[in-house]
Amino acid sequence: MAALSAVLIAGRSGAGKSTLGNNILARNPQHVIHYDVDIFAAGGDPIAHAGTQPTPEMVAARSAELTTVYGRCVADGFGRLFKNEPAEMSAFTDFYDLMVRDIAAQVQSLPATPARRVLVVTHSVFLRSVRHYIRTELLRLPFVTRALTVVLDPPPALLTERKMHLMRAEAAAEGRSVPEFCAARGMDGIACDDDFAAVHASWHVGFEPAQEAGLASAGGSGEENGDRGAPAGRHASEGGNDGECGEERVASEERGRGDSDEHEIAVAYGAGTDRVALCDRVVTLLLARRVPL
Repeated sequence: MAALSAVLIAGRSGAGKSTLGNNILARNPQHVIHYDVDIFAAGGDPIAHAGTQPTPEMVAARSAELTTVYGRCVADGFGRLFKNEPAEMSAFTDFYDLMVRDIAAQVQSLPATPARRVLVVTHSVFLRSVRHYIRTELLRLPFVTRALTVVLDPPPALLTERKMHLMRAEAAAEGRSVPEFCAARGMDGIACDDDFAAVHASWHVGFEPAQEAGLASAGGSGEENGDRGAPAGRHASEGGNDGECGEERVASEERGRGDSDEHEIAVAYGAGTDRVALCDRVVTLLLARRVPL
């Protein structure tokens, strides 16, 4: 199997992660695999159905193991973050370990071709320590030689506006009112846009933007670019501030030992940035980090 560079695209709900993954795939269909973790979590095919919405049929077919580990990830991981409470790393690791095993099985089942060079993984990974954990585990796969993280960070108000627009469109497509649509997905008590906005705002709590320490240029050495062999610490991280709209930074997080072993590209953007322009910006940044798109 050809060596792959892995790119984890993270960010809050509505940041455009899956759309960006699909746009990168559309630009380079022979070179890119898009693995959508939301579809994996729902029980669907994360490559064939990347960028689509999870369906009740997917959830009904989900394995018992996946149901258990994802349920804990949601309840004890994201659920605690959304309440502004600390979450233990163990709340996330079983789910992401299962995800990495599935990535290995999915990628190795694809027809062998040297043209495939980049694996794009999309999910709302809030904590830097968890993003670092995922990157480290991806580097353990025999076909992954480099792993980087792109953290999308638009303003929260834009995220809620996008989600509300998507929710209304999906509800209309199903012939349901917004309250009926939300109730069918376990979100009771949503009677109007303001109700949804309040719920969605809670989904932003606990998000950590890309680390500001040890800022590097978009180029750099092999170790700075996240090559296999970088130290694999699993410590929790602290610090970091939201980027200003339109600013891009490449951040290498400094660990307690002084290692620069987490590699994050922070991309902040506003309502005026269309999806094609965002894809162009991210691809440019990845090319500068020697990701072979």
